Amino acid sequence: MRLLAILGVMVMAVWLASCSKSQFTQPVPVALVLELDRSYAVNGTLEPERLTLRPISFIVEGERSAADDITFTRDLTGTQWELSSPAAVEMDLPQGVYDYLRITFNFSGDPGFEDQIADEIDEWWEEVQQGDDGEEELYDIVDQFEDDARPALWLEADFSHPSRGDVDVYLAIPNAWVLEVLATQQGAISLSAGENVQSSITFAVADWFSNVSVAALEQAYYAEEDDDVILFIHPKVNTTLYTLIIDQLENAQNWEVQ
Repeated sequence: MRLLAILGVMVMAVWLASCSKSQFTQPVPVALVLELDRSYAVNGTLEPERLTLRPISFIVEGERSAADDITFTRDLTGTQWELSSPAAVEMDLPQGVYDYLRITFNFSGDPGFEDQIADEIDEWWEEVQQGDDGEEELYDIVDQFEDDARPALWLEADFSHPSRGDVDVYLAIPNAWVLEVLATQQGAISLSAGENVQSSITFAVADWFSNVSVAALEQAYYAEEDDDVILFIHPKVNTTLYTLIIDQLENAQNWEVQ
């Protein structure tokens, strides 16, 4: 009898453990909205207009206090997000209380185009070093970029230059780029079966430019033709500005889970 009782307890324990494990595999629909924050940046002189992103995949990784870690991958090849209006992604994640939840986006650009235009940028820079303002030459490069490039990230904004007037600002991350964003929620991050969870990531350009001053924008290299003035920010053009912005951009976003 004692042996049977022990066996009964063991079977019950296994059954309870099995039930607990199955509960933690229940899927929870999670809607993720990505949007552009158009708040003014750089002391009210720069207004974001449009953000284009070209993702090829994302990975969600999470650690749960009472269940296994999770990894979820989604292929997004061929996707383009034009954040003049919000973009949406749907996914199912296992329920549970998460100590840690992160989404990693992989974006892809067009390295072939960058190879084509690299010599022209080098020639422009040599002219600038020799004392030429190079503004028309740079305008031609930006014009090609607008027509033919498919950068991983492309931001369009307006800058009110104190002496040049309204200036079009283009920020480009041309090639492959990875962005990691941590999930945040009041208290623990809890996903429960039967709920439809709403979440969002807001791209706050004002935060990207938080280390950039009006003077730094004024002193940049500009492109101009027929009174059309452009500020182009790229790894090889206005490199200092590019570095300041990217350093902030990579840490400025939160994945807010409601």
